[in-house]
Amino acid sequence: MTGTTACWLVFPQLAAACPSCMGRDDQGYLLKIIWPVGLFLTLPFVIFFVLFFLVRRMQRRQGPHEA
Repeated sequence: MTGTTACWLVFPQLAAACPSCMGRDDQGYLLKIIWPVGLFLTLPFVIFFVLFFLVRRMQRRQGPHEA
């Protein structure tokens, strides 16, 4: 499943919903929405990992006795 999702993100023209959308010059609405949808789906994970590593770095700077 992850490989399929990665393939769609790298090659969004493969994820077209129907042949009539695929035959259009602008590839339909898919190429217009793939980046915003991908951004909204990945943004919570990015925020979590950034905050997680910032908290860990702050804990290491404080030392084991101040926690």
